[in-house]
Amino acid sequence: MAAAREVGRSSESGPRADAPLLALVQARLAPLAESCVERFYASLVAGPDAPDVLGRLDDGELAHLKMRQAEHLRSLLDPELDDAALVQSSRAAGRIHAMVGVETDWYASAVLVYQRVLDDALGDVLGATVPGETVPGETAARARAIVGRRVVLDMKGALLGYREIDAEQSRVLQRVNAVAANAETVADLARGVLDAVADLDGIADGFFGRPDDDGLFQFEVAVGPGAEAFISGASRAGARPITVTSTSESGLGPAGRAWRTGVVQRSDAYLADPSTAPWHELGRRFHWRSSAAVPLVDDSGTARALLSLYASWPGYFAYSSRVSFLALLQQTVSQALDRLEAQSGTASGILVFAERNAYLDMLERGDVVMLYQPIVDLATGCLVKLEALARLRSGQASTSSAVRDDELVNPAEFLPAFGDAELFRLFEIGLAQALGALRCWLDLGVDTGVAINLPTTASSDGRYHDAVASALATHGIAPGQLTLELLETAALDGGSGWHGAALDELRALGVRLAQDDLGSGYSSLLRLRTVEFDEVKIDQGIVRDAERSPRGALTFIQPLTSLAHALGLRVTVEGLETDGLVEAAVFLGADCGQGYAIARPLASPHVPAWAGRPALEIDRERPRTRLGALAAHLAWESRLAALGSSRGLHDQAIEEPCGLARYLASHREPGDAVRAHRELHAAVAGGAAGELHTSAWERLTGLLGNDS
Repeated sequence: MAAAREVGRSSESGPRADAPLLALVQARLAPLAESCVERFYASLVAGPDAPDVLGRLDDGELAHLKMRQAEHLRSLLDPELDDAALVQSSRAAGRIHAMVGVETDWYASAVLVYQRVLDDALGDVLGATVPGETVPGETAARARAIVGRRVVLDMKGALLGYREIDAEQSRVLQRVNAVAANAETVADLARGVLDAVADLDGIADGFFGRPDDDGLFQFEVAVGPGAEAFISGASRAGARPITVTSTSESGLGPAGRAWRTGVVQRSDAYLADPSTAPWHELGRRFHWRSSAAVPLVDDSGTARALLSLYASWPGYFAYSSRVSFLALLQQTVSQALDRLEAQSGTASGILVFAERNAYLDMLERGDVVMLYQPIVDLATGCLVKLEALARLRSGQASTSSAVRDDELVNPAEFLPAFGDAELFRLFEIGLAQALGALRCWLDLGVDTGVAINLPTTASSDGRYHDAVASALATHGIAPGQLTLELLETAALDGGSGWHGAALDELRALGVRLAQDDLGSGYSSLLRLRTVEFDEVKIDQGIVRDAERSPRGALTFIQPLTSLAHALGLRVTVEGLETDGLVEAAVFLGADCGQGYAIARPLASPHVPAWAGRPALEIDRERPRTRLGALAAHLAWESRLAALGSSRGLHDQAIEEPCGLARYLASHREPGDAVRAHRELHAAVAGGAAGELHTSAWERLTGLLGNDS
């Protein structure tokens, strides 16, 4: 009770009143700080949790820890250090405890051990005789109370440090959630998540990557002071690449295990972990003391990508709060990756870090080249507009306007490197070039327009409206001569309605809107009901399948064309790479066509000469190609079906020869093909459908040649 009263008295009178006695304790106990720390650790190692924590430290780290603890004990006894300063100092110590994986319950138990060691030491030094005087028992008890109070303040500060660590993790998770919800590209997701995680105190470096076809991990996005140096220097340092196979030593580390299991894997003592041995030298160089590999998994638990995190403290990821943090990080980012890959319809390709940075550097320098592919009216063969297609210029920028094909990088290669900011910058540069080129063509008497892709991120970004308005005004272009092609994106089909205002603002400028890649997904069909488009472009993936499976592709293109026309939209068919595909698009009723069979992408100076060429010639009565003839027959079937119950007109239409009959006659096809065509007509005339109609089609297409 006396000790309790003394603690209360010290608290009321404050540290100044305690200063003389604390100075006495400091004078006698401070010289013994190192021995007190050694006694503390000797008592500590007997506990059940000590090996997990202390075992992560090498001899040098443990010696450094003991030295710092001795310094902290001297501060604890310093009468010049007031309560607020002591708590602040202890706060930093508590943060370090959390970062080396010391749980709060074990820390509290360790404080009790520490207090007993100090109490025993106080008994020894206060019971001794100072020359000329002896410390009375009441004074010794009061000294113990003062030191006990300082230990309590020390623990309070440390627990505040723990709380700060937990609060920081919560804030980072909030940022990760926001990134995951709003990212429009995998690049944005990876960069945003790593930037957020890198703000955690103690994180050294972070990477996003995936294995290539050979099972070697390719790091694609990196953050941290050592990240870029690690990626560029790993091969020079002779370090083994990380793999996913369990049969290789380089596949036994946390990353390989995480990829195979789909479960977060840790290395709590990186430089002492046998499974990380191939990379110990790099770990020492970049001060990695622990690591965590977080697999981003799909619904089945299969890894699709990996977050590799490295910390400057051993045991960093072992702290229970951090374990929960990693689990939530995995769940949130995995779901976002699934959303983005489902939105694009395919898994995003691997783009290694060096290539990604090279593409970002090209964009930053403005090394963008726009090529222009003509889009023609299939009824007249005349030029309607040109689609502006972005390329990046590799190598040294040339002073010549001519650029070789081998100097250009295609979008399929560089777009995975771009996030929201880069896509907007690319759009700005491309739009300025396209409208500048259009201004030149118009001045030369070429009456045409341009089309340019509108990134999916534009649907919620007002900067695009401002960029379009400014560019139109700068180049003196009428808004109706610009078409913005909206790429497939599931984000437009959300129920929030926010996209409507963004697109309406663009439409209000007077530009035309086109739905690109119609038929590439169900969402693009739904969008025709909710967005006021002027035209649609049928996905070239469907068109290219026509050579392999004519009936399947052609019967898909025709209803899409009819649907668009019913909605008052013009239809452009992309990917017309053969004369047969061009003819098929004509007979199926498309308005416009685009593809290599019409023209390859042109440099801006070559457009006027191309526009002055003879018009595209299509004989709408007599197809010259196999695909054109099959499309003509399909169109005949469609007209027949449209006549419905009008028997007289129906019978009259049956007697009329279809384009396929004229093709067979002019090409002197074998008699088997002619007979198969008659059987197909008979099946249609008799109202046959299903299997009989399908088998007749397959027999006919099998007999025809492939002169597309």
